[in-house]
Amino acid sequence: MSNTELSRILTLYKTGGIAEVVRGCRDYLIIDSLLGSAYYRLRGTNTLDLPTGESIEFTLKNHEDFRRSKGHGEFSALADFAARVSASDIVWDIGANVGPYSLVADAAGADQVIAFEPGAGARRKLAKNMRINDAQIDIRQKALSNENTTMTLVDTARSGHRRLSSRESDDGDEVCVRRGDEVSGPSPDIVKIDVEGEELAVLDGLSTRLQHTRLVYVEVHDRVDPNAVEERLRTAGLSTIEQLESDMLRASA
Repeated sequence: MSNTELSRILTLYKTGGIAEVVRGCRDYLIIDSLLGSAYYRLRGTNTLDLPTGESIEFTLKNHEDFRRSKGHGEFSALADFAARVSASDIVWDIGANVGPYSLVADAAGADQVIAFEPGAGARRKLAKNMRINDAQIDIRQKALSNENTTMTLVDTARSGHRRLSSRESDDGDEVCVRRGDEVSGPSPDIVKIDVEGEELAVLDGLSTRLQHTRLVYVEVHDRVDPNAVEERLRTAGLSTIEQLESDMLRASA
């Protein structure tokens, strides 16, 4: 076993114990294996059908793509999101990844969808998913936070997850980081945030625009205090906060 593989296993163990090590090994065998990749590339696409009537096609290259095409543990949240999008809405998808929420918002009839995704690989998949669904999405090559700077986007031990780092020693892609209040474009009616532990920084950088937003979805990750997230949402005037699946909060005015 190489030092890199041992380090990955130790990181997984510190994150979630034996269960996380088992999950990581499973992902390595299924997601990263040549056999798994060949199967999903041959399959090509998969369809996500929501009870609200939207059908979204996802391009497949690995098992992670397949999981996202099945809702990735967020099927009910996606259905709830789709049911609340109206034709006049401006939707911001912060941490869009390959685009499930952006694609659902477009299919549900949103007036404009802006997807913020700093990861180059995820953006390529999002652009392809946009084309095969004939969707209109404004893809922005930046991360949102509470300052205007550049940071490094690094992979974590968990497949499909990345985090922002300001440490010069970390390897990864340099990305543009901007405060949401200072980003050009129309202010959102609906915001979805899934940023791998940077929720509070994103909310702080959006404090002004959130005051004019009627609906916010936030996935709260393990190392983030959900009470602090709720406090910021209430300060912005979003007084009704409910827990959905997969640690997703829905806040409405």
